Amino acid sequence: MTYFARYDKNTGKILSTGFMADEYIEKERIENGDIVTLSAPILNPEKSYLNIGTGEIYQVEPPPPSPPTYQELRAPEYPPLSTLADAIYWQTQGDNSLMDKWIAACDIVKQKYPKPTSNTSNTSNT
Repeated sequence: MTYFARYDKNTGKILSTGFMADEYIEKERIENGDIVTLSAPILNPEKSYLNIGTGEIYQVEPPPPSPPTYQELRAPEYPPLSTLADAIYWQTQGDNSLMDKWIAACDIVKQKYPKPTSNTSNTSNT
């Protein structure tokens, strides 16, 4: 039995690892060309790649998660839309007090999480 890794022929990403009888490994290598034998198990196959040119296995760490956008930060803190619906109703009845409160609550959220001024940011109105 030999330890092996199957890899993506385009990217070198390790797809699976395991043990296989030698005669099957050779057959797989001839038929598919996407298998390599290894002298030791790979500790983190999901993070591993095969350098197709050298045959070396290397590991990469995933990039850190992106920080939340200002829209993602604002959304859970805005007042509920049901409050807006009620404010709209009362506004049509001549009472603007609930609408003024709703807008003031939105303004507080917008001040807490200001829209970035960079050209690379998403500038939709949230």
